[in-house]
Amino acid sequence: MAIQAKASIIPVGIVGSNEVMPSRKLKIQTGKHVDIFIGEPIETTRFTNRTKNELMQIVESRIRTLTNQ
Repeated sequence: MAIQAKASIIPVGIVGSNEVMPSRKLKIQTGKHVDIFIGEPIETTRFTNRTKNELMQIVESRIRTLTNQ
């Protein structure tokens, strides 16, 4: 969708959300914190549907860098 719209993608990394609300549980744990990291925009104008996998790898890499994983 971002390629078709020629919209930038903003990578966002979230760390600690599983400690606040573990998967398969509806109870929110208090006393925990969540860190949210927002990266630099990724321009999509040079990508096409044929090169979307390259774009997805770039986005994933940027998110991993943000969260140091």
